[in-house]
Amino acid sequence: MWLRSSVAAPAHPSHRWRATTAWMMLAALLSAGAAQADGEPGFVEPKVIGQAVPVAAGNVQCDVSGNGNSAVCQPMANPGYQFDSYTADSGGCDYLAAHISAYCAQIADALHIPLLVINGGVNGSATDTVYVTAMFKIRISTAAEPAAGGSLNCSATAVSSGDSASCTAQPNPGWRFDAFTGDCSGAACTLDNITAPRSVTANFSFVGTHSITTTAQPPEAGGTLTCTPNPVTHGDSSTCTGSAALGWALDHFSGDCSGTTCLLTAVDADRHVTGHFAYVGTESIATQAMPADGGSIACTPNPATTGSASSCTATPHPGYAFAHFSGDCSGATCTLPAVTAGSSVTAHFSVLPTYPVTITLDPVDAGNVSCTLNPVYENGATTCTAHAGPGYVFANFVCSGCLAGPGNTVSFPSVTAPVALLARFNPLPTHDIQALVSPAAAGSVTCTPNPIYTGGTSTCTASAAPGFRFAQFSGDCVGSDCTMTNVNAGKTVTAHFTRLSPPLNGTGQTRCHDGMGPTVCTQFNSGDGASHPRQDGRFGRDAQATAGTLTKAGGGHAGFDFTRIAVSGAPLGEGATPGSGAGDWGCTRDNVTGLTWEIKTTDGGPRHINARFTLAAAHTHAAQMNAAALCGHTNWRVPSRHELRSIVSVAHTQPAVDPDYFPNTALSPIDMAVYWTSDFHARHQATGNQYWMVAFRFGTPFRGDASLSSGIRLVRNEE
Repeated sequence: MWLRSSVAAPAHPSHRWRATTAWMMLAALLSAGAAQADGEPGFVEPKVIGQAVPVAAGNVQCDVSGNGNSAVCQPMANPGYQFDSYTADSGGCDYLAAHISAYCAQIADALHIPLLVINGGVNGSATDTVYVTAMFKIRISTAAEPAAGGSLNCSATAVSSGDSASCTAQPNPGWRFDAFTGDCSGAACTLDNITAPRSVTANFSFVGTHSITTTAQPPEAGGTLTCTPNPVTHGDSSTCTGSAALGWALDHFSGDCSGTTCLLTAVDADRHVTGHFAYVGTESIATQAMPADGGSIACTPNPATTGSASSCTATPHPGYAFAHFSGDCSGATCTLPAVTAGSSVTAHFSVLPTYPVTITLDPVDAGNVSCTLNPVYENGATTCTAHAGPGYVFANFVCSGCLAGPGNTVSFPSVTAPVALLARFNPLPTHDIQALVSPAAAGSVTCTPNPIYTGGTSTCTASAAPGFRFAQFSGDCVGSDCTMTNVNAGKTVTAHFTRLSPPLNGTGQTRCHDGMGPTVCTQFNSGDGASHPRQDGRFGRDAQATAGTLTKAGGGHAGFDFTRIAVSGAPLGEGATPGSGAGDWGCTRDNVTGLTWEIKTTDGGPRHINARFTLAAAHTHAAQMNAAALCGHTNWRVPSRHELRSIVSVAHTQPAVDPDYFPNTALSPIDMAVYWTSDFHARHQATGNQYWMVAFRFGTPFRGDASLSSGIRLVRNEE
């Protein structure tokens, strides 16, 4: 049962069926959270009311569960509006989680409806109503009329109430923009102080286009003609230009243009233009650098069309300076206005003197200094940078005629003599990083470097032990990554790990649920698109075993997959006998979950079927089996409740486990038919040391005081 609460304008009718889908998707999640909260001490019924801003934009429907500890809020926008974001008092989900809920998150359903899920209410303390506010934006709808005429773009498609936007129209070739209509009119469109949905239309008229065809003559000239724009809108202008190949020159235009230039105005029909090129030949420019290794000279273009211009530039090599040009150029620059046969240019370079930069470090092993040039050519510039080594920080430079630069740099702008440079460094203090693991045996964490110098950066990496996964860092690092920068004090980092849940065996379920009750599994009630998809009765291991499609490493009833293991650790086949000898059957490995289980014997040893243990004695028994390296391993322990129930077979009773792989399972007296787990029974913590147990007559869970004498079936996971 759900109680709905909202404050807003009436919802659009199309929202109703979408909301129904959203509630069905979240019903299972919310019901699970609600069941955990029912009846717990300190429960406070949440009061959640939805409201929309602006009010006309739509509404927010908040459905509160009948037991009052879960709610789902969904925004529903009216036409012309769109959902933007949630707020809840002053803190959104953070506020709700602190006041009325154990869980709050914004999710999207299959239809992309943004839902605010509030689940819990345990230990809450809220006494006032909490308003979940959905902020909506106002939409600006646009259209081009006709659509082929052009485009309409606005600076924003949705705005907050009171904001502004501007729109521009762009006609396509052959079309003319006429005017705006709707919430804009005329040639310009600016929407100010928008408080309601707006609609703007850009209107275009077809005026047509005209093509300009071109021809370059003669074809062997390799010239090209370009007209811009082309095609041209009716009544507009276009300019045509010619580009000549090397050795050719544009002589004149003909056709719809004449002379040496071409401008087509008021184009009202297709046009044709011919460009006529004349061959004038080419001339090469001879170049030379003196001395040859002093630099280089380049003239552009070279060769050049006869009578055209070319410019030459000289580039000195390191240690040289450009002096002057000679030949058909003289002085410091070279432009040949009209290249003719026999053009020649020489670039002259002179050698520059050099001066060294002598570097001294204090202390001598504190770092290093690099300079952009060393030695430096006369009148040249160099910049030197100090690099502190591990454990040091740069202090200052001592030099003459230098300029302090940014960071650890110094520059010499014009060197005319040898340079002396002293770089001073100071030692840095170091700080230790304490790296911790929780729980202690769940993995490891390494921080590099450690210890770390003041101002340094250290990165910590967590590695999970088998059966665990890394969860997060805490302390001086928070989250999934840990990089500490600019460290100036000791740090403490804890890597938290969680135990991995093993893969699940089959449930024994062979039927599916269609929302009304159990029925035969079909694509319609359990397929990917069904209301209850991927059900175990159709896709689980038991169903695969029934269909003959399940591949096993060992054997076992239905979807179970077990392998017998000898006391020595070697795998065994059919016919193995439980016992304590090295070749006897000592364990059974579950190939699905990866867990290995202790097998009971009838030889009177510590694994005897009738051996009884308090919980403390069960842990001692695990230590004894580790010391004996049962089945070749030393990580035996008391199982968790979920681990022990993973081998329960619903197809078997008395015992509720596959007897072919778990023989000698005690059924009586009653205390022997109940096996210990390591899970504390929290609900009965006030009555003493209560722990979960599993009775293997029917596979049902029980609880018992740790002082009781009962059975134990040890387990180990892959190391």
